[in-house]
Amino acid sequence: MREFEELFTLRCREVEKHLAFIEDLHESALNRSGGRPVDTEHVNILKSGFLVHLYNVIESVMAKVIDDVAANTRAHNPHDWHDGVFIAWLRHRAATEQELDSSDRVERMVRVIAEASGRRQIGSTYIAKKESNWSHKEIRAIAETLTCRLAIREDVETQACVVHFMDQKPPMLYVRHMRNQLAHGNLSFVDAASALSTGQLEFLHGAVIEYMKDVVTSFNSYLDAKQFLRVPAA
Repeated sequence: MREFEELFTLRCREVEKHLAFIEDLHESALNRSGGRPVDTEHVNILKSGFLVHLYNVIESVMAKVIDDVAANTRAHNPHDWHDGVFIAWLRHRAATEQELDSSDRVERMVRVIAEASGRRQIGSTYIAKKESNWSHKEIRAIAETLTCRLAIREDVETQACVVHFMDQKPPMLYVRHMRNQLAHGNLSFVDAASALSTGQLEFLHGAVIEYMKDVVTSFNSYLDAKQFLRVPAA
């Protein structure tokens, strides 16, 4: 089992425990209130934290996917890499999107040319990605760059990426949006998820986890077949 598969399994267990704790706490509060609706701050804080935790599944797994792609490409000459992989690596090694003075820029270019031509040992095979948080759009973009075919079940993609959940956003975009709002202090943990029921949290959890399950399977197949090479393994 690859590292990103192990990490996904671990993160899934963690987030499932988080959700179960919220459900137990909510049920306990309802029982104490005699069945009347409850709105307790500690439950709401945990619900907001759950949104951040669920986003963490996406971000941590995708970061590890990129690490594993880099580790697998290291065993092969850049000449053999697929063009998309080569260009993504080139952008990172040459720091094409960084502000550098002319001497540093020349030094970077000389180094990357030497590494690409085999005249110098490759220092890093890390693959660059655009600077942004992860949603299904960024996942699809990096998959296309790396020539990885995402095999997402149609019903899973519809539920996670197409049908709006709240605020005109499907689950994958909604989870990212709420994580950013909470992380940047634009929403309080007391208020952010107070309107979400435990049933809605369960729906978000199912949509995101099922989508990421297909992403993990797709990248696992991609690495098994060495599709990062110009002539993949038979």
